[in-house]
Amino acid sequence: MLHGTLTLDARIARLAKTLRRAMEEDPGFTDDLDATFQRAMDEAPEFRAMVSNRLRRIRVDATANDEGVTNVFNGTAENIIQPRDVHGGLPIN
Repeated sequence: MLHGTLTLDARIARLAKTLRRAMEEDPGFTDDLDATFQRAMDEAPEFRAMVSNRLRRIRVDATANDEGVTNVFNGTAENIIQPRDVHGGLPIN
């Protein structure tokens, strides 16, 4: 099958399968891959930002569920309240 005929999902699945197999067969490859990734994160701020943004989106996607409630807080705060199902009163002092 030619590269141009594969969907993006199929190409990603093929890459993941190939990487997984290489990592299982060669622990040195795993170490090299980890070191290369860390070097890219350390030396390329734009790459680090891209990875961070994608991981943030993945975390948000992972918190969503069939009931459609997602609470996300990014930043700093002294106190945070993220209630979900509240039945009755909710006094906050």
